[in-house]
Amino acid sequence: MHIAVALMKAGQRVATIDLESRQKSLTHYIANRGACAKRTHAMLERPVHFSVARAEGTNVGQTEAAEFADFDRVITAVRDCHFLAIDTSHLILSPYRR
Repeated sequence: MHIAVALMKAGQRVATIDLESRQKSLTHYIANRGACAKRTHAMLERPVHFSVARAEGTNVGQTEAAEFADFDRVITAVRDCHFLAIDTSHLILSPYRR
């Protein structure tokens, strides 16, 4: 979040995506930042923010397909931003091996 704020202060368009579908710590942080700005009338920068929803399918393939579709929707929505920060607590492994 500190990097995102610094980039916004430098005039860059920044987007953030929260992939932590259970905890959503970045989503809560940005919501709290907005509430604080409103309450104190402060000019606090906030990035364009999205949270990818956790899917509940009948099998892993169906669940992954739904989550990837939501991720694709979000990536399309942020294409006009200069920078993108993605918050994830998961280790993402590529299916490709060397």
